[in-house]
Amino acid sequence: STRMMDSDRDDAAPLLQQLNASSKKLKVIAAVITIMVAILLVIVVALSIALARERNKPAPPEPEPTQCPLPTTIVDDSTHDFPLGQYQAWNIATDGNHNRTLDFVTEEGTWLNSDLSPNGTLVVFDLLGDLYTIPQSGGNATLLKGGVPFDTAARYSPDGRYILYTSDASGIENQWIWEISSGQTWPVTNENFHWVTDGQWHPTGTMIVATKWYTSTRSLGAGELWEYPLDLASRKVQAGTKRVDRASLTAQIGPQEPIYSRDGNSIFYSKNTAFREVWEYSQNPHAEIYSIFQFDRSTNKSMRLTGGPGGAARPSPSPSGNLLAFIRRVVYETCLIVRDLTTGLETAVNCDLGFDQQESYTPAGVYPAFDWVDETQIFIWGKQGKFMTVSVSSGAEVIIPMTVNVHLNLAPTTRSHPDILAGNSSSFQVKVIENPWRKTLRGTTTTVFTALGNTYQLAGDNTIPTRVTNQRDFVEISPSVSSDLRYLIQAVWNDTTFGSVQIVDLTSGQTFSVTTSPGRYMFPRFSHDMTSVIYSRMGGDSTSGNYYSLNPGTYQSTIEFTPENSVKVGIPNLVTENRYSYFSAENSILSPSGEYPISLIETKDGKSNTLAISKYASELKVSPGISS
Repeated sequence: STRMMDSDRDDAAPLLQQLNASSKKLKVIAAVITIMVAILLVIVVALSIALARERNKPAPPEPEPTQCPLPTTIVDDSTHDFPLGQYQAWNIATDGNHNRTLDFVTEEGTWLNSDLSPNGTLVVFDLLGDLYTIPQSGGNATLLKGGVPFDTAARYSPDGRYILYTSDASGIENQWIWEISSGQTWPVTNENFHWVTDGQWHPTGTMIVATKWYTSTRSLGAGELWEYPLDLASRKVQAGTKRVDRASLTAQIGPQEPIYSRDGNSIFYSKNTAFREVWEYSQNPHAEIYSIFQFDRSTNKSMRLTGGPGGAARPSPSPSGNLLAFIRRVVYETCLIVRDLTTGLETAVNCDLGFDQQESYTPAGVYPAFDWVDETQIFIWGKQGKFMTVSVSSGAEVIIPMTVNVHLNLAPTTRSHPDILAGNSSSFQVKVIENPWRKTLRGTTTTVFTALGNTYQLAGDNTIPTRVTNQRDFVEISPSVSSDLRYLIQAVWNDTTFGSVQIVDLTSGQTFSVTTSPGRYMFPRFSHDMTSVIYSRMGGDSTSGNYYSLNPGTYQSTIEFTPENSVKVGIPNLVTENRYSYFSAENSILSPSGEYPISLIETKDGKSNTLAISKYASELKVSPGISS
């Protein structure tokens, strides 16, 4: 039995060896198959990554950029500073249609500047942009200068031969002279950007002083006092000299209402002293808004002369030069005040005047100009639109009657009667297209724009725009397109749910949210490498309130387009407190400073750099593809 078992074991040995050899071969084959599967998986993953990168591949680089020069200084305004290109002179009287007329008779007027002739017999005044004279005692007015130009603030020359006045005959207010004997007129100033008003003669008749107005970030002008020499023989315009400056280039407040002292050695003027630079609403006239100053022409220094509760404005020296009349608010009335320049004593003479404009912006003055009849009487415009003479000692007033036959040249009234849906048409031409954005890549051009609160696109050779979404609950704002022309990013707004930022797939129409909290969003942009987006978060306003308006500025979030056709958005980070930002070709962030003079700021890696500065621009942008 034992021998039989040994014999069987000997016979099975070769078979076991064959089985072991086969097992090893199978293991080798399995290992090879596993390696091949792994290699195939690596190839598939690599191809997927390559395809994704190709899809998100940015546009080819633009040619070598041109360096943008940075100005080293900000040059102050010159006399002939017109920032909108070559100025084209025009005549307001002839370069427009004023074929309508208006005729009526009046015995009163609003905001009437007045000035007495040197001999005291006539008064020149302005009414509705025309110049008239009446006898000092009153009567029928005589038209001195009418027509289309708006003429105001007339002043007799010291010798009575000329009249200086403010006119917009050249398209903007300048100082002009009228020769009484010939009726000829000519300009004393020829500004085409900064307007010049409220001119006053020097007692010698050889020069004038006037207010020259400058604007910065608002339409509100800040005055400067300029003197202009006169050449009455050649009638040529002479260059002016600045005498009293505004506080700064950004100031919205400055000196105004200038008038020479009787000896010509100084200039009286008024200025808003409630604020240094920025003009504000809701000012308190019972404290002090305006004060009167005296500028010494020999030392070039000003001193505050008077002000205080109720303010002080529109100075006017008496014939002797010993007294100074001006206006002041006393409780609710505008009063005529006379100051003794020797003692400083101030007396409220009469409070029956028209209402002054201290709380308002006053390019036409705080109160109409007035004049002295003699050392004892003042000729001034008062309540109910009447002229009157006022006694300096008693305050008694005498109404000066007048009758004015007004003849005005008017332009036609423009009226529009639009028929939006003409006939039975269901479509119409859009008159206002906003936020246009056009980009070309590899011969394909995509144009997007907003109209009637919706975003549209024109792709390729299509001439009929189509909406990029079917949203009905939002107003779509500020669209822009990605560098590969596949995606669009825009802000949307709803009066109930407020705003957000969304990405739109232009192929499928699918939308993806970028922001997670409601807000007031504008100007979203893709980076050129498609790795991040920026958008502006705006502050509140008086129309829509202040909900969701905290921490305004430009925010940046990373984005990632996944193979599953979704978008991963990173946490937003505040990049700069400036808004209206966009990407440069190098993916740095460019934004205007928001201050005057406006600057273009580049933010990169947490550091800021100024690229450009402009005095008059409201927006600065770098051309697409141009490097900073």
